[in-house]
Amino acid sequence: MIGGCISICEIWTNRKPKLKLFAPFYWHGQNTKTGLVLSILLRISNSTKKSAFLYFETISVEIKKNNIWTKGQVLTVMSDTIACDLPIEYQAIYGINKVAYLNSFTDAVIERNNPLTRYIAIGGLDKECLLNPEGVRITVEDCYHKVYTLSVDSFVKQKNKHFRNIAMEMK
Repeated sequence: MIGGCISICEIWTNRKPKLKLFAPFYWHGQNTKTGLVLSILLRISNSTKKSAFLYFETISVEIKKNNIWTKGQVLTVMSDTIACDLPIEYQAIYGINKVAYLNSFTDAVIERNNPLTRYIAIGGLDKECLLNPEGVRITVEDCYHKVYTLSVDSFVKQKNKHFRNIAMEMK
């Protein structure tokens, strides 16, 4: 009887994926076609045993600036490596040229032991919105047509909470 109750509780807890977004770093770049580009490191985790199968073709992104969410354009980056003028130590901290960019063909399965770690390139906004963003919100659909809205309200709070030593170095 107790085993049955535990099984039912386990099934109920893991009936649907529970996704969480973590965006610890962002940096700016310049593209000859689109102008200023904001690159954000996204980590999407799943805290349940139910896998999430996301369709990245359906992804949309919004940037928070002065407590206003503004819709941005997700840019496609086809190259594995990019030219960057950041110092070598910052490139190592940010994972530049180690972490790939998110595109439509990215492995879309997010499991408990297999989180997604990718950069996302955002453009199509005015320069002021891209230069000092406060947060990011992404919306993506899964294979069951369920829409997930994942957000980070404050980049500063995430950096200070999880990367105290790096945040102190960057000041």
